[in-house]
Amino acid sequence: MATIVKTPSATWKAVIRKSGWPTIAKTFRTKRDAQDWARRTEDEMVRGVYIQRSASERMTLEAALKRYLADITPTKKPSSQKSERLKANTLFEHLGKYCLAALTPEIVADKGYDSDELRRYCDRHGMKPVIAQRNMHRRARPGLPRRFDKHKYRQRNAVERCFGWLKELRRIATRYEKLASSFRAMVCVACIDRCLRANFSYKT
Repeated sequence: MATIVKTPSATWKAVIRKSGWPTIAKTFRTKRDAQDWARRTEDEMVRGVYIQRSASERMTLEAALKRYLADITPTKKPSSQKSERLKANTLFEHLGKYCLAALTPEIVADKGYDSDELRRYCDRHGMKPVIAQRNMHRRARPGLPRRFDKHKYRQRNAVERCFGWLKELRRIATRYEKLASSFRAMVCVACIDRCLRANFSYKT
């Protein structure tokens, strides 16, 4: 059962204590937001699909890349170091402000990311942007389609939760494996574990 209390700073703190789950808490500006979050979180716990996303929501791609460039890149060949730094600069410019939980193969973003430059970047790298158009008059240009998949846009939270959960696993977030095949295998094992817990946690 969730407990919602008002803090001295005039915000509302929701605390959820449920058997079989760690105690979690989050602060909101309004009581209604706290109640809505508590209701959704408790429902996910009951269904066995709750994912702790706080760590992946706090870390941005820029921070993760800087850590990678500082810790991992120096251990590679000079040619690989140069290549990774060049690629990182492009990612810093276009996707650096994204949190890790929001990154998907198809860049799903809100209207604030509706820009011609980002769409061109997606075109160059074979990605299909799923971004709503801002409410402003702008002439359409070749190669920059303004239509997007509304159904897929509504489902973006499920993908964000999945990536957020995966990146809270230390072995995956910091990529201990050097080979892509080994890293992929660990992601598959993590997904299998998640499916087993979601589908068989209440069965004997």
